[in-house]
Amino acid sequence: MFDFKQFSPWAFRNMPNANILFYMQMIKMRKNIYLLCVLTASVFLSSASPLSNKRDCPENSFYIECYKDCMPTCFEKRPPLCPLECRRGGCACRRPYIYDEQARTCVRPEDCIFGP
Repeated sequence: MFDFKQFSPWAFRNMPNANILFYMQMIKMRKNIYLLCVLTASVFLSSASPLSNKRDCPENSFYIECYKDCMPTCFEKRPPLCPLECRRGGCACRRPYIYDEQARTCVRPEDCIFGP
């Protein structure tokens, strides 16, 4: 069985040169494995970025990076004040369309079935 205790930093003084080189190679290998994991995770996360959702927006809407949850809807034609902070990207209706929660699409205000 492999004993990891022999690779403690204060064990250098009793190690022959070959063991020191092996220890240094182990450190390099761990760094390389760590960097490979970080790179793999970043590639995976970037492939799931909001930019890939641009094509998923419904008709009469567009993708916006700084999405604020304050667009007009059939139920609330004049939404409250928009928050200052941006949320993750999302779809927003083009003007003059508003969001219909029932149909989950952007419609003209006169085409709202429910609402005020």
